[in-house]
Amino acid sequence: MKKIALVTPFFFPVIGGTQTVVINIAKQLKRKGYYVEIITPKVDKKSKKVEIYEGIKVVRSFRIPGKILNEIWFHITILPYLKKFDIIHVFHPYFGASGYLAKKFFKKEFNITLIGWDNYNENESIILDKIVKFFSDRADMLFASSKDLIKRAKKQKIKKRIIIIPHGINIPAPIKSKINIRKKYFIGKKTLFIYVGRLAKIKNPLFMVKSWKEIKNKNLFFLIIGDGPLRKQIEFYIKKNKLKNIKLAGFVSDLELKSIYSSADVLIHYSKYESFGLSILEGMAYGLPVIAPRTGAIPELVTTDVGKLINLNDKKEFKEAVEKIPNQINQLKKRALEKAKKYQWKDIIKEYIKYYEK
Repeated sequence: MKKIALVTPFFFPVIGGTQTVVINIAKQLKRKGYYVEIITPKVDKKSKKVEIYEGIKVVRSFRIPGKILNEIWFHITILPYLKKFDIIHVFHPYFGASGYLAKKFFKKEFNITLIGWDNYNENESIILDKIVKFFSDRADMLFASSKDLIKRAKKQKIKKRIIIIPHGINIPAPIKSKINIRKKYFIGKKTLFIYVGRLAKIKNPLFMVKSWKEIKNKNLFFLIIGDGPLRKQIEFYIKKNKLKNIKLAGFVSDLELKSIYSSADVLIHYSKYESFGLSILEGMAYGLPVIAPRTGAIPELVTTDVGKLINLNDKKEFKEAVEKIPNQINQLKKRALEKAKKYQWKDIIKEYIKYYEK
């Protein structure tokens, strides 16, 4: 079996979509008999150089002051270590220096997964665009999770053929002992809408909260799970406007999050852009219908049989969707779960292996 290095700029304890994708690919590859390691920068001075995370070996490089210097240093220091691997699989194309050098000097296979396009879109930086294009065009294989990502890559004049492999989900098992969410947050028998994600500008949480102010139906409740730079603004707005049927839970434990998903009726995900929509898929894995905007790759995942697509920043459409979807929950729930089952990691990994073994 081939030895595979998964090289990523982000990994736990930092939380995000990249980390979730990388650890699931690693675990599935290990189950298939591959030797796999995750290679990533140190989070802080206390980070261990080598650790085992969920059964996977994680190797962290030293950090030095300054973001640019840190990334250059990272790629220099890990390059000799990459000699022992057959495949260098990089996540985020701007992070491809060590993979490219391993291909050039050690004849290693160099693959890239395009992910997190909101971090380096075509209008942000001409220099970053050139870096993304340089490494992308020199990879042996280029993967993307959606058609929308391919469109964006083409806008940046990336010429390399791009292979679509969607991200996956693990269908959750029933929770043996769960937190009573409806009691904890005084929800009762109300229809529970949830948002799970970062409280950052691109996720549009403030718009959701302001739009919820217009919801007059007292039998509807909105629970927001997550943390981020907009948290204080959201808390202030809820308090200032004395909003009753809305609560900001902040960051919660894994058990509580699973309990929230299990107790919820509808997932709202109103991001300004998604290159795939992993958190949407997570909600669907619990059988939750989805209300989401027609942006990025979201329409590839959210179709009329599993939820409602609405225009971005349209308060009227948002209000109508929230008020109408409770009448369709039962018929949408089953379809949402069935669609999520088509994206299980155990099946997704077969697609990666098919290309690894070419």
